Amino acid sequence: MNKEYYLKNEEFVINDYDLKKTFSSFLPGLAGKKGIPLWAFYVNRGQGLCSFGVENKDNPILEFSPAVTAYQNVGRVGFRTFVKIQGEVYEFFGTKRSQGTQRKMYIKRDKFKISEKNEELGLQVTVTYFGLPNDSLAAIMRKVEIKDLSGTTRNIELIDGLSQILPFGTPNTLFKEMSNLLRSWMDVYNLENDVPFFKMRSTTSDSAEVGTLDKGNFYLSFANEQVIRPIVDGELVFGHDTSMTTPVSFQENTIDELKNKQQITANKIPVGFTPVALELNASDTFVLRTIIGHVNDVDQLNSKVSEMVSSQYFDAKENESALVINELVQEVDCKTSNPVFDQYIKQNYLDNILRGGYPLLFEGDKGNHVYHVFSRKHGDLERDYNFFNVAPEYFSQGNGNFRDVCQNRRVDSLFNPKIGDYNVKLFASLIQLDGYNPLGVNGSTFQLHDRVDVKSLVEQNFDNKHDVMEDILSKKFTPGTIINTMSNEGITSSRDDMTLLSEVLKHSEQNIEASFGEGFWVDHWTYILDLVESHLAVHPDTKKAFLFDNYDYKYYSSPVTVLPRDEKTVLSKEGKVRRYGSLLHNDEEK
Repeated sequence: MNKEYYLKNEEFVINDYDLKKTFSSFLPGLAGKKGIPLWAFYVNRGQGLCSFGVENKDNPILEFSPAVTAYQNVGRVGFRTFVKIQGEVYEFFGTKRSQGTQRKMYIKRDKFKISEKNEELGLQVTVTYFGLPNDSLAAIMRKVEIKDLSGTTRNIELIDGLSQILPFGTPNTLFKEMSNLLRSWMDVYNLENDVPFFKMRSTTSDSAEVGTLDKGNFYLSFANEQVIRPIVDGELVFGHDTSMTTPVSFQENTIDELKNKQQITANKIPVGFTPVALELNASDTFVLRTIIGHVNDVDQLNSKVSEMVSSQYFDAKENESALVINELVQEVDCKTSNPVFDQYIKQNYLDNILRGGYPLLFEGDKGNHVYHVFSRKHGDLERDYNFFNVAPEYFSQGNGNFRDVCQNRRVDSLFNPKIGDYNVKLFASLIQLDGYNPLGVNGSTFQLHDRVDVKSLVEQNFDNKHDVMEDILSKKFTPGTIINTMSNEGITSSRDDMTLLSEVLKHSEQNIEASFGEGFWVDHWTYILDLVESHLAVHPDTKKAFLFDNYDYKYYSSPVTVLPRDEKTVLSKEGKVRRYGSLLHNDEEK
């Protein structure tokens, strides 16, 4: 009897995943310390990946939709694979199945893949997704493998890709409400270089001042080390079928005919489809690799193309993606008689990191700075009310809620004893005089001490463009800001990244960044006690000094306060006692 769910080679496997009860999940969005993270969500319908973008929901490449909507739409507005054999078109992973079709989903910590084995067509298609690690741009990497099962050589036509690519500058919420209007700003550039660059022609706000955009999203696809010019005009694939259910135009035209058709690149919601005509030999596998992501400008994109159009580069990044995750979870590696439990422990630890962050220690002459990377608010498809933010920079950090971050750092001291009492001091210093605390805990920032000679510090640590770094260090900054600026501006240093950052940060003060958010929760303070206990479990000899002799704690000054009972207790229209209007906003800040 076949198992429906099982663990094999550290992969969680689901047979006929698209027939099972719906669920949503996400790729971890960890691009390494020297990478640009990208958020991505998937479901067990269609081809899985249903939404991705950079920084937050308002910078989508594929529209963000809540889980219930994603289940409905991912089969149409998502990744699609159409194969034509002897004039007949079949969609792999589509709603219609051939007799005896087998579909599976394989989930790992850093990636997931889906496969469809179609005995009737004599083909097996496998699709793998993972995030691009340790590079100067953010991207989803997608590999499509088409294997012959028929034992005969055949001519096959293929159209594979994405039925929606939103140009950079398309706000997600505005797109849902006014997508017809927003088409007027949409455009596709750089198609002449076979790697389209998607961005709005200008900002879309209703104001007298119109801004321009340099950043953009891109689509790059290649096979056999050759870049393939994609289709960005959906009409060339779907024809009159505006529902994008049936590829009418592909049914009626050959790949060569479609390639010769004119593409309309402006004032339409673009797509990204790779057209390929190939001869697939008996038992051979054709591999199509596609990179979809975000860059600072079109020049950066074109300068990277020759490096990225390489199966060696692509496959090395796939291995590196796994290595980035495995290096983190190796700290909790265990071997028991239950391999499912072993993997559960690693996944649990990874989830802690994703919400609480992973601490980096920068040692200084007068104390250490602790900086958490990789954290973000849990804005998944089933928590569509959360507005997450993942900084698109090196040494990336994100926003979070007080309770989420606090409770997910309870093991920090156990695995990283050198961080000392940093977490206790951080969260205790966010308590207000009235006992409440802010909801939002943002990534920390730094600023140089007043007495520091910025010019001298820059000359000692950076080789060139001193004026640029002086400007960066004269205001609030993050480690990511420094390393990102160096990468974008071609600035060098004789020191390695961690040594350089330690040298700068030892002259800096670390700022706690927080915000009121949406309200107050009564249970938040309890998690601070857990931080205290975990710290003392590692440093029991410091108990007296830790509890009584440290005078560096602060109180958080909030722009919002809770009114006393006599000012918030009212009678409702029905004569019932209620508490309404409990908060006093002292100023505009939230």
